[in-house]
Amino acid sequence: MSTPAQLLAVERGQIGYSRWTDPQPGTIYGRWYAKKTGNPWFGTNGVAFCAMGQSWSFDQVRQAAPGLPTAGCGTIREAARRARRVVNRRDARQGDIVLFRWDGKIDDMSYSDHVGVVDINLGAKGIQTVEFNTNNGSVAPRTRSWSVVQMVIRPEWTGASGTPAATAAKLDLGDLNWTGQLMVKEWQKQLGCKYVDGIISGQRSYNCKTILWAITVTARGNSGSPMVTALQKFIKARGFDPNGIDGHFGQGTTKALQRFLNAKLGTKLDVDGIYGNATSRALGAALEKGLFRG
Repeated sequence: MSTPAQLLAVERGQIGYSRWTDPQPGTIYGRWYAKKTGNPWFGTNGVAFCAMGQSWSFDQVRQAAPGLPTAGCGTIREAARRARRVVNRRDARQGDIVLFRWDGKIDDMSYSDHVGVVDINLGAKGIQTVEFNTNNGSVAPRTRSWSVVQMVIRPEWTGASGTPAATAAKLDLGDLNWTGQLMVKEWQKQLGCKYVDGIISGQRSYNCKTILWAITVTARGNSGSPMVTALQKFIKARGFDPNGIDGHFGQGTTKALQRFLNAKLGTKLDVDGIYGNATSRALGAALEKGLFRG
């Protein structure tokens, strides 16, 4: 008797896996699929594993789904259409399979780019998913806008039927004009920091006085902050160079953050290296969207 919650528990347990750190050829999911199909090719190369990862997950909980097991998104798409398991996109529930099309032609059913499983329906903001072969060959939670959601497919669950996806709770971030402890705690959570204490530690005094005047929880010193280091690595990996990875929230990091926020939110922050009220408000909006997760 399988349920969406059981499936998501399995998928969350895979978060953090990367094909690049797998000590064996190929991927866990490709090797599994090779045994399943008797085709060793899938087990020894780095072929995209989004569909094989979902196939593996559904197999772990012994739950059938249209087109699974498969290595191709098109197989899922056509099987779901034949089985009449396609539902309205905006009615996505936890445990639904979702197909994506990156060029935005979501009504064109001739091709599908990628597949995931719905975790949370975020309403107008889109959906939160768990996906395989994302973030450069990893398993990770993602937030996707409706503009790329091509199809939502509802498996015929053998346990409880798919329940409505959890409604995202509104984050309590305090006054968004000032980056205080509540906002920093959420930032630390999304960045995966070991310590979630709401304090940006080890910041040089001139940063606190001039560059970061809208951040109210900077602790002075010269040691640098693990959270800032995580932030610098995060934004650099996405193409926004903070001009060094040193744990200090200086102008380079602020400018890179402002460029990141403008790109992801469509805001028009001045890229001036000064963390003021407008940057703080944009950060709050980004945290609400979960933009610093994985």
